[in-house]
Amino acid sequence: VRGKFFSTTGYKIGWVYGPEELLQPIKNVNSFVCFSVSHHSQYAIALMIEHCLSPESKYFEELKEKYFQLRDFLFSTLEEIGLHPVKPEGSFFIDCDISGVQLTEGQGTQKSITKQNLDMKDWNFCRWLTTDVGVAAIPCSAFYTGCRGPEQTIRFAFCKPIEQLEEAKRRLSKIKPLLKKYSKY
Repeated sequence: VRGKFFSTTGYKIGWVYGPEELLQPIKNVNSFVCFSVSHHSQYAIALMIEHCLSPESKYFEELKEKYFQLRDFLFSTLEEIGLHPVKPEGSFFIDCDISGVQLTEGQGTQKSITKQNLDMKDWNFCRWLTTDVGVAAIPCSAFYTGCRGPEQTIRFAFCKPIEQLEEAKRRLSKIKPLLKKYSKY
């Protein structure tokens, strides 16, 4: 509940409802993980939920507008640079098609610490963006197991302060000539 709604990603508090046979394994695990959620966090979330559900609160409308602005800013940045974004309607991520991008020999592999997936374009492109450009992106194939996944798609998160997105735009603008040179579009 807390994560993206209250701009505190990484912190998790939630509720589970369902038939007893499905809840019992969750109860068993919860016996050991509930200690990691601090009392003050639970109390703060309860107060926030009360506030958000009050008739005079405009929290969710304002949050929705804020995320639309952040999404639109990052989308136009990625489009302007040439990373061919897909505009989401209900996500905190923008996927980009990098099929028209050609990496040079070794690009994205030299600075790899784990040496993981060195033969996958999306991983190499994301590594290169992170290590050489200073902007993090996620290879979409990372979400697949048992198969290679879509190696021509990467994603960027826009649930960040606008100042971070502006800095990302500044850094990404440096790669625009490179992308235009290799883009098939």
